[in-house]
Amino acid sequence: MERRKSLNTSAQLAFKLYDAAFQALRNNYLAELVARGEMAVNQKGQPIHDLSVAQESELRARLRKLTPVMHTLMSKQSKSLAAGLYASKSGRSLSERSMYSSELKFGRRFKDNNAESTKSNAFEQVESDPGVAMVVMSVHSTDSAISHLAADGHEVLNIHDAHGTGLGTFEQTARNLNKATFQAMLEYSPAMELSDMLNRTVQGLTELLQDPTLPQEVKDSIGQAIELFEKEQGESLYNIVVQTRFNAAQADTIRLEALSQLRSIDQYALEGGNYVLTNQDRDAAQAKRAAVNGELAPQVLAALDGIYAVFPSAKPQTPATPAPAQTITQAFGPVGKSAIASDAGMVEFFRRTPDASVADVIDMLANSGKLGAVNMKDWP
Repeated sequence: MERRKSLNTSAQLAFKLYDAAFQALRNNYLAELVARGEMAVNQKGQPIHDLSVAQESELRARLRKLTPVMHTLMSKQSKSLAAGLYASKSGRSLSERSMYSSELKFGRRFKDNNAESTKSNAFEQVESDPGVAMVVMSVHSTDSAISHLAADGHEVLNIHDAHGTGLGTFEQTARNLNKATFQAMLEYSPAMELSDMLNRTVQGLTELLQDPTLPQEVKDSIGQAIELFEKEQGESLYNIVVQTRFNAAQADTIRLEALSQLRSIDQYALEGGNYVLTNQDRDAAQAKRAAVNGELAPQVLAALDGIYAVFPSAKPQTPATPAPAQTITQAFGPVGKSAIASDAGMVEFFRRTPDASVADVIDMLANSGKLGAVNMKDWP
């Protein structure tokens, strides 16, 4: 639970940093346009329309390096971060901004309050932090990637998270899906991608703060966002970044150790359609596990120092030092001891036939008299 909370917090922080910069830069840009007479205003000197699509695109392009985008399995394979998942939620909300407000005047005053006009607000499309959505969205995107990768080169019908196929290729289709599942689990880490996303945002933010033309009010807005988020979380920006990386490394260690111990994957369940891992598959998982690194890259640490150079008061007095990574010897947990003694015959059967099919197990149970009449009535 703590690891999941840490990963969700990293996504929320990445968005908050980006949004603070975006909102402040947009307000500053609007003020510049008004001052240059390039934007229509009302009698109070307030803008009566928002930025154009081209103007907003120009603004977002300036913030591209700190935009919180998480790689999916397929965007990572194609080396196209722009095809990843944007870490935000969007929706409509009643706006208080002048360009989304209007005043309605009437020919006669209202009798109840003597008013001769009323204010009307329109809806505005707004963004907010993703909450707990990014971990879920990364799983959904991986599910989609598995289906697409398994379908490549085969005549199947993609049905969301299943494949329709002919009877002649039924087992092979299931095996393709299960093999693609193993490859996805081996190659893609949602936890590490969330950490990488936060690190990119931190580096992009430092680059923005070092821009000598950046208005002071934009810096102030970013500083206030950091201060508020740290207060809400009870933790410093630095420690959140460090802890996210450490938790991602721990998650990867457990994931890869589990993969290195698997014999078969049957996520897409079909008798005979499971994918049996090879020694090369397990060796690949072990090699990736050995390469897991929970340390922040030097450029990320330098970026954090750059942020604290602008906001010295935000630097933690006692930076977090994660505990040493646990040594994982059994990814599935310790083997317990049953209070009921195992059946010696069944133990011997599975020792001799570790890859027994359902039919093999039922035959063994029937031949040894372990199936009652009700269970055996439909069995030949």
